[in-house]
Amino acid sequence: MGVAFLAKQLHAFAEFSPLGCKSEGCKEHPSEKKIVIDGPSLAYHIYNRGLAHSPSSLSAIDAIPSYDRLGKAALAFLDELECHGATIEHIFFDGAISKDREEIRKSRLEACVKQLNSAHQTYFNGFKVSNEVTTMAPVNTAEVFDSTRPVLPSRKALPPPAFLVPAVLDALRTSKYAPISSVVPGEADLFCARAALESRHTIFTNDSDLLLYDLATSSEVAFFNRLELKSSHDTSRNCSLLYARLSQPAKIVSRLGLRGLRRLAFEIREDKSIKLRHAIECAKQSMAFLGSRSSSTRQNAFEKFEEEYDIEVSDFEAFIRSSAWEVSRELRYFAYSCLGFKESERPLEQVSEYVRRGARIVRDDVSLLSREEAIRYATAFTVKLEKFRSFLADFSKSSIWRPYALYEVFDWYVGSGKEPPSKHTLTTVFSGTNKDERLSWYEVHISAQLQAVLYSLRMLLQILRHLSFAIQQKIEISQKIHEEPLASRTVESLVLPREPSNLPVEFLRLEHLLSTLPFLDELIPSRLELEANHTMPAVEVEYLLTALFTSNQINHAPSKRCYEDYNAPSPKSLDGLRCKEKDGRKKIHAISTRRSGKIDSTKGVDESNRFNVLEAE
Repeated sequence: MGVAFLAKQLHAFAEFSPLGCKSEGCKEHPSEKKIVIDGPSLAYHIYNRGLAHSPSSLSAIDAIPSYDRLGKAALAFLDELECHGATIEHIFFDGAISKDREEIRKSRLEACVKQLNSAHQTYFNGFKVSNEVTTMAPVNTAEVFDSTRPVLPSRKALPPPAFLVPAVLDALRTSKYAPISSVVPGEADLFCARAALESRHTIFTNDSDLLLYDLATSSEVAFFNRLELKSSHDTSRNCSLLYARLSQPAKIVSRLGLRGLRRLAFEIREDKSIKLRHAIECAKQSMAFLGSRSSSTRQNAFEKFEEEYDIEVSDFEAFIRSSAWEVSRELRYFAYSCLGFKESERPLEQVSEYVRRGARIVRDDVSLLSREEAIRYATAFTVKLEKFRSFLADFSKSSIWRPYALYEVFDWYVGSGKEPPSKHTLTTVFSGTNKDERLSWYEVHISAQLQAVLYSLRMLLQILRHLSFAIQQKIEISQKIHEEPLASRTVESLVLPREPSNLPVEFLRLEHLLSTLPFLDELIPSRLELEANHTMPAVEVEYLLTALFTSNQINHAPSKRCYEDYNAPSPKSLDGLRCKEKDGRKKIHAISTRRSGKIDSTKGVDESNRFNVLEAE
């Protein structure tokens, strides 16, 4: 996030100059810029521009750009940079953070919780939404580069979407930018600074911290929110130019007569109302007061502040309702436990999650499953997924995951002894349609729980892929060694081949099942996308919910209200439940048997049968 007001204070020292020209063959505005991009800053810039350019008629919640739109906007931004002659060399994204940065990350999360609580007070009665389908215009260049249009105050009430950065990263990984996009073991700004220290680079960011690192003399920093597209008519040809305010730390330091910008930044951080001239004087005089006790305390504080900007890449260690992540907690605990199966590394005993407790972010230490427990969980989970996939045999393999997440949310409520969401609520969340023209906070919370399940499934898939990839590499090395003549093998190669894998076959089966999970833009669409694309009409969602509820898919006994709400017969009187539409569309069965099994009216559905949902006559 950087030091507040630092970039603003130094704005006058930045040079407004062209980065390059879009006109083909332009020799008057050559571009030799090598670009390094701060990935999280790019994601938030794209989000803020999308928010500013969304139709003013939309509510605060519907104005939030979808993950699909955010990904497309990020690619459009990068394409436009390249069209103006820039060479993008690296795009870095945050990975694991060091222990000393945990408090900063915690404070950011707590600020997000505070913002959400404030939004809850502002929109206490929910969000007014329209029944009319809103078609969003395609992403255009102005949307990603025009920073002159401000974000409306009402649009700032809600925090950014939870998976903003992963969604942008997903889009890059399936594009031509995949080879230069990296998740690094630390914070992205550190790696941007390293690249700009080794040779001349322009860093694209919105984080003023990048001004405080040691960079090459000719390296410079360009802020996303200071980019501007302009046409030049002062030459023999019309040129489409991309301008940026470029801040070159080495030049700024020379002009101010300082040894560096860190002391100046420290003075501004300590006193946000300080004038730049006074801050410069304080920075210059700082060494004159080291003898006194008070100055010694201040100097210690400065030294601690300065340590944050040492470029050294080291190893890093691994509101009113409960947190939405609670629904998928067991799934994530299993995913963490899988990491203990990686060879050549000490077994993990526990992992720490940072979770919301009320308005606070606290550390939650998770004890991991033993090897035997993890294998049993994998086996049971695989059987569960295979049964569910058979149950939804008429769905494509990639489209079963949202219904599955919905089922997990419902099952969690019932298993926790809580009143589960009504059919109306789940239909609203799943289909995007809302007959009441108002989206309640309860529906927002159910949607968040649905997303938490989907993202936890994605985490599990990533971990299993990581393990199987490492195993496959080892197998390939082993096979290659065995194919070599004995005389050409080294001592090390003779020792290397061992049992090729200690990864249980249950894990590989589970990875295969999860491999149909789509990317975030498809996995977690926005409400407007669901409504516009008719991913699943509301009537079909209702049939699906009734089918799930009456077919023994739910593991726990729901309440009497649940049976009444879902119009479902009690297990003692279950009778096939065939639902039909009245408007002439194809008939849809809520439940139909694939094989010639029978429904036992005393026991419910025969467990030996496989079921199809939404099977047309």
